[in-house]
Amino acid sequence: MIIGNPGIYDSKGNFNSFAIQIDKILDTDNFSVNLCIDMNIYPTQLAYNKASYLIDYFNPKLEIFSNINDELFYLDDRDLMINLMAKGFGYIYAIEELIKDHKINYQEFIDNEDVFFEKLNVTKQNGEVNPYLWEIDYMEYVNKGIYPFVINSSSGLSKVIVVFNKNRSCDLDYIEDRLLLSNTRLSQSVGFFDERFWGVKVSCVKSDELNLIINKVYSVLSNAS
Repeated sequence: MIIGNPGIYDSKGNFNSFAIQIDKILDTDNFSVNLCIDMNIYPTQLAYNKASYLIDYFNPKLEIFSNINDELFYLDDRDLMINLMAKGFGYIYAIEELIKDHKINYQEFIDNEDVFFEKLNVTKQNGEVNPYLWEIDYMEYVNKGIYPFVINSSSGLSKVIVVFNKNRSCDLDYIEDRLLLSNTRLSQSVGFFDERFWGVKVSCVKSDELNLIINKVYSVLSNAS
């Protein structure tokens, strides 16, 4: 079931670029919940969990659906991505800073992990909780390199942002994948949150339309819980 418009014109000529795909997994109490932006699915695999677990992240009363930050909202996509990852993902942000300053590479990490972590420890890390992170299902999203966010503006518009790792393997963690890229592509520029590893997809929708989508998903999960 697709709730919203994933990026096509409907029969009335209306266009949107955000939807949520939600489906019951056969004869279980599990539901798959994936985000759809411009006909792209995030995550690419079925992200599923029990309805009783998922419902907490689609409660229309969550602050994430009402928090307003015009300063963030009007940043361009990649600046928005970097600002969002700096809040609540200090560990990842610190690794990106080491790469930017050419202070770490894959071979050094393999030869002596202690050196890597010593450098990481002296990098200032922001440990604050990110109020714009839409957790949904941490294991199925964040742990697999998919970071969903919601930013609202005072103009009645909202942005759903999906930051994602392009070259992350399911059987390797973020550090190995990220540093392996920096090692194998020395002939190319691999820098701070570069586009070879980091991707971002943004959908700007009316806040009322986003709330309608969230309410419908919440209703589906409520009826199944």
